[in-house]
Amino acid sequence: MVKVSNYWILLLGMILSFLSFYFINRQEQLKRNNILTNNSVSVKNKINTELSKVNLMIESLSFFVQNTPEINQPLFTKYTTPFLKESNGIKALEWAPLISELDRLNYESKQYLNIDDEFFITQKGNDNSLIRAKNKIHYYPVHFINPLVTNKKALGYDLSSNFKRNQSIESSLKSGKMSFTEPINLVQENNESYGFLVIKHLIESKYNSSGVVLGVYSMTVFMDNLLDYEFKNLDIVVYDKSDKITNLFTSIKKNDQYSSKQVFFEFEVIAADRKWIVNCFDKNNLLSYPHTLGGYLVLFLGLLLTFSLFIMMKRKENYNIILEKKIFDRTNRLIKINNQKDTLLKEIHHRVKNNMQAIKSLIGLQARYINDEKVKELFQNTKNRINSMAMVHEMLYHTEDVSKINGKTYILNLINELIYSYNTYNGGVELIESMDDIKLNIDTSIPLGLIITEIITNTLKYGGNHNSIIINVELKISEDSQYEMIISDNGPGFELPKTEDISSLGLRLIFRLISQLNGEITKADNVSGVKYKIIFKEINS
Repeated sequence: MVKVSNYWILLLGMILSFLSFYFINRQEQLKRNNILTNNSVSVKNKINTELSKVNLMIESLSFFVQNTPEINQPLFTKYTTPFLKESNGIKALEWAPLISELDRLNYESKQYLNIDDEFFITQKGNDNSLIRAKNKIHYYPVHFINPLVTNKKALGYDLSSNFKRNQSIESSLKSGKMSFTEPINLVQENNESYGFLVIKHLIESKYNSSGVVLGVYSMTVFMDNLLDYEFKNLDIVVYDKSDKITNLFTSIKKNDQYSSKQVFFEFEVIAADRKWIVNCFDKNNLLSYPHTLGGYLVLFLGLLLTFSLFIMMKRKENYNIILEKKIFDRTNRLIKINNQKDTLLKEIHHRVKNNMQAIKSLIGLQARYINDEKVKELFQNTKNRINSMAMVHEMLYHTEDVSKINGKTYILNLINELIYSYNTYNGGVELIESMDDIKLNIDTSIPLGLIITEIITNTLKYGGNHNSIIINVELKISEDSQYEMIISDNGPGFELPKTEDISSLGLRLIFRLISQLNGEITKADNVSGVKYKIIFKEINS
């Protein structure tokens, strides 16, 4: 029996050694998988962020062209140079007016005098060289360009002479919005490099004729400047969803064969009116079995110890195995319980928010059948109060931390919702904020949101006699963990009655909620408009 028992121990030791080898390598696999996943998500976030900057830049350039009289090349260069410095992959920013066939000769003559050099409206020939453009109904010649020195040959190039460029011009003209081109060969680049244009068609304004503003991007430079460490582990391929043959960008070398490999991570990017598909590949075969040195070392030592000490260590090894398994199971059980708790809390917040929205909708529906404006106002105030509480639950549902929300984001969203609910006011509302980035729990957020709702509602309700309402909101946190909030406006103001003389539900509610926050509220009497100063501490759950 002793001999049989010893062999069982030997077998168990061997199994544990191989299991340890497997789990070490498995952990390494999971670690590598997380690295690739994090890198892929980083690629997605960076591309989306950069495209947002592109949209903002083109909109700004459009406003400049439409509202600036007598634009010339130096002024265009001065305005657009900061964009060139801050944008990834941009080759040029351009303005191309709409020129009819009847105005072509006159336009070419004026440009000849302006640049003191031979000038024609051009297009690409069969050999990709620039030739004089053929006669047609209208043209979109590049008129201003920055940088000018490296892109001078693009001056006069008719953007509508190329099918893909003209397709985006027509798309922007119809929609009135920006349009991205399909992958194109840039006038400034060779045929092996692809890029894209961001085009917005402008209608004729007081100062300038109709035409297009555009940004010229080299996709290779765009991606190389945008991404850094992601290229260490990933090969990335980007293509237009409507043109799956031509790669807009690829980091895969020509001699590498990826046809047999699967895409590790794929996502879709919305580029104005186009959709880009981004494929991320495992560049260094991180997903293959790792065969780590540590794994082999553990296997070797495990087998060595098993064969030499299996009799002495039988009881101890069995005990350790059982104990480790219990710890592992208990840890997993605690993690599972904690995850279930977070999920349950999120679901509760989601349902509370939905129920409040339902109540708000019912109040809104009921208010439609009421003709008394004062009663309608009471209904609207009730909806606003419910909305301030519902927003807290909605933010808790969407955040990772189910106990706290971003106070600055909550207050701004709440005030903007209130401004929107009073959209019948024609004078305009300007919101000026200076708030620290703080976190607030639900017990603090709800009474604070109701206080803000009452104050802002009064401002919007009684401040409409002015041409424009200006609302200032400040929120600071002091060293002793006290919060100081200041809300002021430029309205007509009013005299704050004593607490015992207050008849307004809104003011009574404000003082009741300030007491709930263990805080105090004061109103400045020596300023125009209304200015409240609220000092409070976060309520501990």
